[in-house]
Amino acid sequence: MNTPNDWVNNYLTPEEQQKMAELSRQSYSSAAAQKIAQWGQNWTEEDQQRVSQQWNAVFAELKRLAVEGKDPASPEVQALARQHQELVQQFTRGDAEVEAGLNQWWQNYSQLPENEKPIPQYSTSPEEAAFLNQALKHYHQG
Repeated sequence: MNTPNDWVNNYLTPEEQQKMAELSRQSYSSAAAQKIAQWGQNWTEEDQQRVSQQWNAVFAELKRLAVEGKDPASPEVQALARQHQELVQQFTRGDAEVEAGLNQWWQNYSQLPENEKPIPQYSTSPEEAAFLNQALKHYHQG
């Protein structure tokens, strides 16, 4: 019998799904986890493909801008910071508890050995992470 999210099996192995669930349990409060579960009830493969394409573009642009040594306060980098924040907002819906859990999730994820990261395309080097943090700092300062 197929369940609504069986499509996830096309993208993540059972081990990767287990690692994602473990990271979520470590990162989100029970209230935040409930909200995310409720929000995701009707999440489709098409939804995931759309968002994955958007995030892939953000990470590709991040790598390019960081390698080129762009100024984190430049308009080009600030456009990336805005896009990043808009995608985060889509996920968190402005909920501070969910956003705190998301930040903790990424912190936990970054500490995993590379071979255990279930979504390696979203890994950043320490330099890229620092560059993004600087860009976001400028973005939030307005």
